[in-house]
Amino acid sequence: MKNIFLIILVISFQIHAEESPKKLNTFENLQKISEKKLNNIKDLELIKRTLKILIELDDTDPSRTGPAIMATSYGKYEALYKKAAKEIETKKNKQTLKEILQVMKTLNESGNG
Repeated sequence: MKNIFLIILVISFQIHAEESPKKLNTFENLQKISEKKLNNIKDLELIKRTLKILIELDDTDPSRTGPAIMATSYGKYEALYKKAAKEIETKKNKQTLKEILQVMKTLNESGNG
């Protein structure tokens, strides 16, 4: 019984260790995007992909670190983010997307983004 528990513990640690660098890398990429000067036409696809990433992270990022990273960029390019959100919105992601946009807006307005 102890051996089974030990094996499960080791496997779960390995899975967690593999996911952490991926998540860290994702946050680093989000930081780079948030610092980029965006073009309303050329960067629409980039922001659509970014919002899709934030939607995917929503289940594993309860502290909403991703939207916090993007909040300042959202404040500068709000129309671009709203346009991108409208284009990727589905029935399934509508509520999550709305919450992500609201978090970015709130954090930007409070100066915490």
